[in-house]
Amino acid sequence: MNTNSPDAIALFGGTFDPIHFGHIKPIVNVAQVLELDQVVLLPAHIPPHKAKAKVSPLHRKTMLSLVCQDYATFTIDDRELRKDSPSYTVETLLEYRQLHPKAKLYFCIGMDSLLSFTTWYQWQEILKLSNLIVTVRPGYDLADINPDTTELLSQHQVSIDEVTKAKAGKIAIIASREYDISSTEIRQLLIANKPINQLTTDKVCQYICEHQLYMQSE
Repeated sequence: MNTNSPDAIALFGGTFDPIHFGHIKPIVNVAQVLELDQVVLLPAHIPPHKAKAKVSPLHRKTMLSLVCQDYATFTIDDRELRKDSPSYTVETLLEYRQLHPKAKLYFCIGMDSLLSFTTWYQWQEILKLSNLIVTVRPGYDLADINPDTTELLSQHQVSIDEVTKAKAGKIAIIASREYDISSTEIRQLLIANKPINQLTTDKVCQYICEHQLYMQSE
């Protein structure tokens, strides 16, 4: 499949503050499993579920661009960065659906996001517009999830093979090597003047160092 065609489009949103291997590696795996040529990175300007990003939209977009240089899997859509209002997933997906009415849409999230998904703004509409692809992250056990998520999965979870046939409305969980990394951890290491070269790409490390990003206490 080619995400530049109307057949299938995969989107991965986040603040990417900064982007790291905990973002990159699982989504590269998702692209391989779903046989997608590309995944669209959707950096958020003002995420409704998180605190404001620590660095500017320009810095975060530039770091994503550096990752795209090393990973042909990724491309960037900065439409949410250009907004001055909170970035609601449903609004972005609606725009994509209007542009690509026949495409299979995949919205990629981590297991942590799945556990709060039923609190998202118009989450039911999100499932009407797209499928959810959930990457398994460390510390989450499907046998011990909250009742709302259990009910959600009982109604919408399908196999990987089935989700590739659906235009929207399905949830598939893709297990991959666990990268127990967070942007918060990286920022804390930088404040402590400790190395982060094992946690993100060399180009991102260099950019952070050159611009002295995240060096101040939060």
